[in-house]
Amino acid sequence: MHDIHVTNKKVAINRWAKVFALQKKLFEKNSRKYPLLKARLLGYIAGDGSISIHKEKHSKEHHTIRFYPDDKSMLDSFLFAFNKIYEKSPMLY
Repeated sequence: MHDIHVTNKKVAINRWAKVFALQKKLFEKNSRKYPLLKARLLGYIAGDGSISIHKEKHSKEHHTIRFYPDDKSMLDSFLFAFNKIYEKSPMLY
């Protein structure tokens, strides 16, 4: 008997694999294009932030980047570099 849930899960996993592959390719391209901005991000995170990795049952790993800037100009600089490297805007809390 054909299980629709198994089929749907395989389709979703395949779709996300393509999305992640495109994101990885974009990140690698932008990392080479903007090495100083990548260094800025890593320095900010090492000095005033953290990266946590957690895995839920039956899923891939999730990464959380936290940054605690001292002032608005530091935040603006971090956001600029993050946007250039990842072409995304992080959520702010």
